[in-house]
Amino acid sequence: MEPKLGINLWYKDAKNISVILAKAVELGFNHAEISVDYPFGIEDDKPFKDMCRHVREHGLTLSIHAPWHEINLASPLPEVREASIKVIERVLRLAYQAESIYVVLHVTSAQPICKSQAHRHRCISSAIEAVNKLSTVAEQLGLFLAIENVGDPCCGRIDQYSPIVSESRAYACIDIAHALLHESNPRELIKDSSSYATILSNWIESVGRDKVLATHVHSVVERNGRLDPHNIPDESLLDLKALSKVIARSGVKYVIFEAFKNLQGKPLDVLELAKPLNKLRSWLRVYA
Repeated sequence: MEPKLGINLWYKDAKNISVILAKAVELGFNHAEISVDYPFGIEDDKPFKDMCRHVREHGLTLSIHAPWHEINLASPLPEVREASIKVIERVLRLAYQAESIYVVLHVTSAQPICKSQAHRHRCISSAIEAVNKLSTVAEQLGLFLAIENVGDPCCGRIDQYSPIVSESRAYACIDIAHALLHESNPRELIKDSSSYATILSNWIESVGRDKVLATHVHSVVERNGRLDPHNIPDESLLDLKALSKVIARSGVKYVIFEAFKNLQGKPLDVLELAKPLNKLRSWLRVYA
C-alpha cells in the first residue's frame, strides 16, 4: 500500500492556510502534519482548530506534532516528567477533537547524564514510563503515538532511541536528517546522497519494521560552518530513488516533507516540492 505523502504546517502558516493547502492538493499531497507550538494549539486553540478544519476540508488526512519546548518526557526527575505528561495529555485531547490519526512526540531530557554510559538508562527508563502513560490516554482516544528521533544530549542516537520505541507501546517516526546528524561523520555523509536511505534502513531494522509508522524527510546543508537541517529534499542532496526503495519495502505509512528552506536557504514555497514529490511518488510505485 502506497504511503500517505504529507507536508508540515505550523502557526505561521495560519494566515495563508487556504492558499498553501490548495497548492499542496494540486501537487498531490494527501496528508498534513500540524505542529503545536505554545501558545498555538495549547492556549490559542481557535487558530489551531481552524487550521485542522481547513486540512480536512481540503480532503487531506491529519496528524499532530506535539510541542517540544520545555517538554522533557525522558527526564529522570519525576516532577518534571509528570508536568510534561500533563501538557501532552491536553494536546492528545485536542488532537482527538481535530480528528488526527496520530501524534508525534519528542521524547528527550535536558539532563546531561544521558551522555553517560553508566547513567543513560535512567533517561531511557523514564522515557518508556512516560510514553506508556501517554499511550494509555492515546489508546482511549483512538490515536496512535509516534516517537520522533531528536535530542541533544538525550535520546537522539540509535542506541538510545531504539529501546524506547521497542519497549514502549508507541510507534516510530524516523527523521532521516536528524538521524544523519547523530552519526559520527555527518559532514562526510551529506556528500553522498544515498546516505539518507542507508541510515533510514538501519534505523528501521533497529526498532523493527512493525514499529515504524512515519518518516520525516528533509536534507542537511552546510551553511556558515554549521550543518543546517530542514532543507528541501532536492535530488542533488538526497537520492530519492534509494530512499523510495527503503520506504516502499519497510511498510512506512506516512512520509512527511518536513522542509522549510530551499537550496538558497530562503523560506520554502510548497510548489518547490513538486519535483521531489513526483520523483519520490514515482519510485514508490515502482517498488510497491
